[in-house]
Amino acid sequence: MPSTDHQQPLLSVQPAVTIKPVGNVFPVVYSLCAISLFLLYIFRFRYPSDFILWILFGLLSFPVSLLLHSIGHLLMGKLFGGKFLALNCGCIRIAAKTDRLRFEPRRSTDGRGCCYMHFSSALSPVRRLLFHGGGALINFLSAALCYLVSYFPLSPPGELLCSAFTLVSLLNGLKSLYPDGDDSDSCVIWGILLQKPYGKRYGEYHRCHSQLVTGVRPRDLVLPGLSLDEYISIEDYSLLLLYYWRDLDAGNRDGAAAYLSFQESPSHHIYDDILAPLCYELCFFSCLNGDYDKAVHYHNQMESLLSQDHDSNGCRIRAYYAFYIEKDTVSAARICQEGLEAADDFPIKGQAEMERDLLTNLLKQIENGVSSGLALDETPPAN
Repeated sequence: MPSTDHQQPLLSVQPAVTIKPVGNVFPVVYSLCAISLFLLYIFRFRYPSDFILWILFGLLSFPVSLLLHSIGHLLMGKLFGGKFLALNCGCIRIAAKTDRLRFEPRRSTDGRGCCYMHFSSALSPVRRLLFHGGGALINFLSAALCYLVSYFPLSPPGELLCSAFTLVSLLNGLKSLYPDGDDSDSCVIWGILLQKPYGKRYGEYHRCHSQLVTGVRPRDLVLPGLSLDEYISIEDYSLLLLYYWRDLDAGNRDGAAAYLSFQESPSHHIYDDILAPLCYELCFFSCLNGDYDKAVHYHNQMESLLSQDHDSNGCRIRAYYAFYIEKDTVSAARICQEGLEAADDFPIKGQAEMERDLLTNLLKQIENGVSSGLALDETPPAN
């Protein structure tokens, strides 16, 4: 467990780093695919332009296959009672709001798709396997369907489209199941099947996250033992954020900083999906510490997302940045009020209570004319 010695710095003294998502093998896979299929189909192309058309269809098939992959997770999650939050597909994000779906642009750094869902109760290992395997299942089914369609009389472009989409869908499905790859689905699936330590930790994360959704506060979570001295894989970063929120909510500022500093290491690359919440919290803690350069750095890294984030979590980051860095108490108070009004609609009910308290604390500081660092141990008790 992290040290809570108050002589330790609250955040690492290293300069701010641009945290990057983990790399992936998509460029290599598709390059090899293009070369192999060129050798395989070269004698079937009637004209040189057919090959160019086949490559074009392959590129167009990729986002469609990625969207189908995410929809596979969505359908399986809905079957198990999950609540849909958002779906990422390349540069597009589909988010569920109170009464409608909202389409938002997003900057994708790793070409992944992702489906975000919350479950009010923890899924069994079998259901977790099916949920994470739902994307590959849809890919394989769509590849098989397209392959069967290719046996019907089709025009030459239709034949090329079917062959390209079949291959791309098959590759996407296999990629998500490849053992020891960099895909989160494969890590979860093989972690559970082979009973790897990460598979067990993921089960604990899923259990704790389900409790947060139903209203258990982060400080009341019973988390599994995890030492920062042992090997921490990139798949564990979601669990580390739960440890951070637990200590933050409990007023253990040093403990929260220890988990946050570990993830800040420039040697650690993380999944694109965890990049935003990590940079959010690094910006927040840098504001508390009065570290202007770090706060500005992490704020700028997520500025386009933060400017459109009006839920209570996004409002907390924006309000503290306005108060501590921009010295704009009027904007900070307005954003706090906005975040408090949005707290009831925040899907993770337990985290919403923590966000509400942190926003209330800042409002009290503004009303009292206080400009010093936040005393996290003075968080108001739960009602």
